[in-house]
Amino acid sequence: MSTTVYPGHRLPETPSVTLNSWLKSHYSMSSNLIQYVVGFVLCTFYETASKLHRALLHANGSIEPKVAWMTACGVLGVAVAVAAWFAFNLIMASSFIVHAVLHYLAVVIGLVGVGLGATGAFYFSREMEPNKRGGSSKRRDSGEEHHLQ
Repeated sequence: MSTTVYPGHRLPETPSVTLNSWLKSHYSMSSNLIQYVVGFVLCTFYETASKLHRALLHANGSIEPKVAWMTACGVLGVAVAVAAWFAFNLIMASSFIVHAVLHYLAVVIGLVGVGLGATGAFYFSREMEPNKRGGSSKRRDSGEEHHLQ
């Protein structure tokens, strides 16, 4: 089994040296899909938090960088939570559509199954010759196997 190495992420430059070194050690190279996805989410979050941090510092130069970083992370965390809540509610609100589609799809598949079963049992059984023990059906007159077409 070959090991797939996923490309590294564009690591954000955060104001935290510890966070930068942690992101570099854990997510500069990903060895599996789960690590790659987690790294993508974390790097995207902290890249956005860093942009928000720089915007806060640019807008108000008298604010402490630590306070701006904490504010950026808190605001972004709340924004992600609200977005997840909206996405959940949107999915739940449209679930009646998914329910209806799945319900009628199941009904149609059931009808097709019953139709195919009835067709096989009644229509295609007319061409079959009686067979005693479940072996292949042989024509009486030519000795050749009888195949349905």
